[in-house]
Amino acid sequence: MFKRAWIFIFVLATLGGCGGGKSPTDQLLTYAAGQKWTYNIAGTATIGSSTTTIPLDSTKSTITFQVESQTAKDSNNQTVNILDRTFDIYLVDGRQIQAISRLYYTQTSQGIFVHGFNNTIGAQINTANDKFVPSTVQPQYAFLYMPNPAMLSSTLTYNNPFGSIAAGGYSLTLLSTRQLVTTPSGTYFAMPFAVTEGFSNLGIGQGFYMPGVGIVAGNLTLNLSNGDTITGPIQLTGFTN
Repeated sequence: MFKRAWIFIFVLATLGGCGGGKSPTDQLLTYAAGQKWTYNIAGTATIGSSTTTIPLDSTKSTITFQVESQTAKDSNNQTVNILDRTFDIYLVDGRQIQAISRLYYTQTSQGIFVHGFNNTIGAQINTANDKFVPSTVQPQYAFLYMPNPAMLSSTLTYNNPFGSIAAGGYSLTLLSTRQLVTTPSGTYFAMPFAVTEGFSNLGIGQGFYMPGVGIVAGNLTLNLSNGDTITGPIQLTGFTN
């Protein structure tokens, strides 16, 4: 019995390394230009003020997270990096929804800090939509988005880190108790988590996070500024490190 228990623990550790060769770790992946995460998405879309939901074409709909090579300046003139989350969504009736939800961030040994964001409808970012954390809020200029090591085991909350956005809060719930999660990209020994970006109208609930990889699965809700809403489960299909 004792021997079988150790074998089970070994199997869990091995499975945690699938999907990119990452073994279980509480240390966050160090973000670098060119890294890309791709996800499939099922679910539905609600167009504008309509109450009718339309199924997504899950064979074509994708979400891509990518660390860009260019940088920007925040409201404190600090150089910040760029993570673009690009949505290319197809409905079963043939319509296409494209949007980008950008985060301006820095990363230190303490974790990932968000300095700003940009929500753009379409395939190209509109920098006129940039918004950065001002000096008039606490903390100034940036807030902790994901702690390092990733062992929060509680909820991290900021009521309105941008200071001027209605319902613009941020919350992260991250649990250190891991679960096995199988996706098209592999099987992971991942942490349950939920994140709500009130400032960008994006939330991922009932999800799973692998600190050495990133988000591997979750239930997405995205409310676009034109009134469109996309909801449904996402799964990691590929990761380029």
